[in-house]
Amino acid sequence: MIFQHKSGINPAKPFKNAFFVLDQQENIVFISHQFIHLPTAYSCIGKKIWSEFPTLRKTQMYEKFRESIQFHQKKTFECFDNKQQLWYNFHMVPTDTGSEIFITDITALKAEASLRKLQKSEARFHQMVMETPALICLLKGADHTLELINPYGLQYFGLQDYTGLSVKKAAKSTQSQAFVQLLDQVYQKEQPLQVEEFQATFDFVNPELKEYPYFNFALQPMRDEQGRVEGILLFGYEVTDQVLAKKLLNDGSDRFRILLEAYPQIAWTAQPDGQLDYFNQRWYDYTGLTYDETRGEGWLQMIHPNDLKKMVEQWHHSLATGNRFETESRFRKASDGQYHWHLCQAIPVSDKAGKINLWVGSCTDINEQKKAIVHLHYTQQQLHRINAELHEKNLELEKTNRDLDNFVYTASHDLKAPVSNIEGLSNLLLDYVQDEKIRNRKIFTALSMIDFSIQRFKTTIQDLTDIAKLNKNFSDDVALTNINEIIEEVTIMMREMIHKSGAKIMVRTDACHIISFSYSNFKSLIYNLLSNAVKYRHPEREPEIIIETSYNQSTFLLCVKDNGIGVAPQHHDKIFTMFKRLHNHIEGNGVGLFLVKRIVENAGGKVALESQLGKGAIFKVYLPNIMI
Repeated sequence: MIFQHKSGINPAKPFKNAFFVLDQQENIVFISHQFIHLPTAYSCIGKKIWSEFPTLRKTQMYEKFRESIQFHQKKTFECFDNKQQLWYNFHMVPTDTGSEIFITDITALKAEASLRKLQKSEARFHQMVMETPALICLLKGADHTLELINPYGLQYFGLQDYTGLSVKKAAKSTQSQAFVQLLDQVYQKEQPLQVEEFQATFDFVNPELKEYPYFNFALQPMRDEQGRVEGILLFGYEVTDQVLAKKLLNDGSDRFRILLEAYPQIAWTAQPDGQLDYFNQRWYDYTGLTYDETRGEGWLQMIHPNDLKKMVEQWHHSLATGNRFETESRFRKASDGQYHWHLCQAIPVSDKAGKINLWVGSCTDINEQKKAIVHLHYTQQQLHRINAELHEKNLELEKTNRDLDNFVYTASHDLKAPVSNIEGLSNLLLDYVQDEKIRNRKIFTALSMIDFSIQRFKTTIQDLTDIAKLNKNFSDDVALTNINEIIEEVTIMMREMIHKSGAKIMVRTDACHIISFSYSNFKSLIYNLLSNAVKYRHPEREPEIIIETSYNQSTFLLCVKDNGIGVAPQHHDKIFTMFKRLHNHIEGNGVGLFLVKRIVENAGGKVALESQLGKGAIFKVYLPNIMI
């Protein structure tokens, strides 16, 4: 949302938070700092907000403000800025002297709530897929690599671990290669495909199956955010009994009826004119109807009204043309009174002359599959929307981080000169006070405290500079680095600190001491870890510090062990936070370990801590692929 001042200048593009204080006449008596850079900001003070920002009269904010004043009630509401694609929270508080208006950007909170809702929805969808009594697979890429397969599919394929299995590469038999050609057709032409009564004589079918099952497959192309096909959703349900029924159709009516009764789904037959004359027991169990209630056109009462016209038209078309009948319709289930989706199919049975003598059909419950496909489509839409929102927020956050880094770097750089001048003047006064002719203990003490504060200030500025350089990737080029040379240089820098503490430092780098890394960054790692070990030494024992290196499976490991005061487990993560300190009586700014963590993570590694309170600490730095 952009507040357009009547001068035509935007005070924020867009603003994040704002705060107005108005008197009883609705004149502005205070504006928060977000608007201070507006050239005419101070001229707004004492004037009505609605005249200075006339665009606000057209918003919900103005209506809620009138209600808040009229009823003397607090008003809080949310609104969405279509132009900026941001959410805002407005909080209006009437006071004895006027009113206060608080405006807060809640876009990030809204996005987080949407993401949580989507994740919960995805979990339900995943459970539905895993429990569906049909074959469901996700195939990625041109090689049709298995990315997901539900337990029903694992049962048929006899797979324990399908990770990385390419259907295309695994296809050896003629039947398997024929199926791969169908997958290639869907992937290349980017069109869905229905495959009926395909016998699964694949190379990777479960060898324990006595007979290869028949399936009807639905192959649906899956698209990425740019609309490009990236894989295939495969849905299949077994129709083995239906196929076998066709094969045995000519073996006699009694055997045929027995077979239809054994069929696990609804089965039926019809005369050449379309009059249904038989349903198996599954129909009566499902619908709760009797034969008399079903015969003729009585079965039509079980069809959902919205599906009835389409089903009747397609059935009449098949009767007129002799073509296979197939449609999807919802049937009312007697046990719950709800409509469930079914795939209805029928084939004509003809004599040698081609005359149709009988229609044989089935109705297969596909309700769970339909729900899964609809939910998958909805989830994809939600994912695309959330990804777009997160992308925009990431761009905004990246810009904000760059602005903050620039500010910190500039501020720390610009403060160095005046601090140096103050330090020089302080030293001059300190020398002057130390003169034999002038001895003022109080002034001398005060100047010493000023000098101490200046040194702390300089240290803080240097820490901020180091952080800003790290965030802006101001680092040395990667080069061959000798770890022993760095350790020697750091111990010389810390010579006085090490001497006063009486610390014993043992270096064990025979396993590897030459790496490919930024010299200055590795020096910072050693300095901060070593100084941390010295500063947090145990008061009742001499400090012993071990620096050692090792290399295993493409990963370099740097360990710094000490016998200091240690860190309680609940504080392990906290000590890597910027400016976080657990012991205020020990000198430091809480920046060193933060820098260690950032350097390591920027290099693709990680840092870990093993420690118990009072039992010392072991800092482990893992850096991948830095060995020569």
